[in-house]
Amino acid sequence: MEESNTETKIQLLITVTTGLEKYAAAELQEVLGSEVVEECLVKPGKLEVILSWARRSCDISLEALLKNRLLKLKCPEHIQLIISQKDNFCYSDMRASIDQLIESRKNSFERALSLFRDLKPDNKMETFRVSIKKSRSFHAEINPFAEYFAEKFSSVFDSFCPSLTEYDFDIIMENIEKTLYLSLKLTELPLGLLQVSKDRELNYVAVRPSIAYAMHRILSPQNGDVVLDPMCGCATLSEVSMNGGPNQDGIFHICADINPSGLEKAANNLSTTTNGYYDIVLMDSRASPFRDGVIDKITVDMPFGKKSGSRSKNQDLYPSCLKEFNRVLKFNPLSYALLLTTEKNLVAKYCIKKYNWKFNGYTQINMGGLDSCIFKVHKRWPKLRSSSNKTNVQEEEK
Repeated sequence: MEESNTETKIQLLITVTTGLEKYAAAELQEVLGSEVVEECLVKPGKLEVILSWARRSCDISLEALLKNRLLKLKCPEHIQLIISQKDNFCYSDMRASIDQLIESRKNSFERALSLFRDLKPDNKMETFRVSIKKSRSFHAEINPFAEYFAEKFSSVFDSFCPSLTEYDFDIIMENIEKTLYLSLKLTELPLGLLQVSKDRELNYVAVRPSIAYAMHRILSPQNGDVVLDPMCGCATLSEVSMNGGPNQDGIFHICADINPSGLEKAANNLSTTTNGYYDIVLMDSRASPFRDGVIDKITVDMPFGKKSGSRSKNQDLYPSCLKEFNRVLKFNPLSYALLLTTEKNLVAKYCIKKYNWKFNGYTQINMGGLDSCIFKVHKRWPKLRSSSNKTNVQEEEK
């Protein structure tokens, strides 16, 4: 964090679900604007961002900019304020690096803590915790380094006491690509959870709101669209989509599931939304009550076969569902289905070879260690027979 008479530069480390970095970067540019976002470096599961705030050109205070815009993002998970960084870091120099970072960057610590107080005025700012995120190549115990950092920090800033359980702010040391980052965590909960109802009811399997918002950006529903979630569960996809932006008033969401208890939770969660329209339908996704070609877009979190269902059951479930999705979806270049699944080979097999689907790209993500994909598929237009084939068929019929 650098500060001058006219300009303030803030360096952030934003945690994102691996695979969704470009969507988080696009949302950051949309919300903050190119005049504030000076630089955005995309790394696996991270965004390293430099914000430049000029007092003369901005009509909003720095605290309001961070509180009302940055902390309202939906696609990122957590945001950390970088205090210092050291290139070409080696774990054998950990203690020396800790001494150097704390003593040489004391002013940066004070400015970061002052900004943290402004963002969270109700926070007592008395206790802190030290978290060290090590790389896979480091096999030594990290607790002694965390204890050493806590002792050193409390000796320099004697007004703060270390605590592992009840802490007011969290200091994070993280090694990314041989660069040691020392940062202050600005978020307690993932940002996606702050954009949904606090009293929402969850199924034992539910997609994270940050992933649901990324799927909303890929889906891009327009006014007048009918969006179907045939396996809604507690309706996280629809809830996040309805809260996803200002242009959701003319979109109709159909939340369907075969489980009545899940639909009760969905109704409770959707009752707090203010944008768009929705309806709750009890149905089997393999045999829906809808006519052919009436759905504009489909978004669905398919069973992974882990906590819900099994891999063997998916062999029968997926073909039936994909066939039914194809039937109810419109023949339209702007109509498509988004499928979140780990069954990549199964989807590819039945989308390409057996049913009338056409791939239009996919996004590979990491969901809690599971290698997952968001498939975007279109309804394939039927092939028209050429005139020569028609004459041959007519001759054979004669």
